[in-house]
Amino acid sequence: LLLAEELVGRAAQSLDNARQYASQHAAALTLQRALLPSRLRGGPAVEVASRYLPADVDHGVGGDWFDVIPLSGARVALVVGDVVGHGL
Repeated sequence: LLLAEELVGRAAQSLDNARQYASQHAAALTLQRALLPSRLRGGPAVEVASRYLPADVDHGVGGDWFDVIPLSGARVALVVGDVVGHGL
């Protein structure tokens, strides 16, 4: 009986951990997709295109990022960064 109680307790904890992980993973993907620009603006100086490829293909997260900031005088600033870590 004690063994069965221990197994049930561990199974319940494992299921709860899996549920929490799935919830946090879904929230991270939703946030990540919401932060992606719908349209890039380079102004009259440059034509800008993008493609999203996550660094961690299994989890769909991580990698590098960039932004294009239109400046005065037909100029743009290109900013590049790296995402470290994972999760929210």
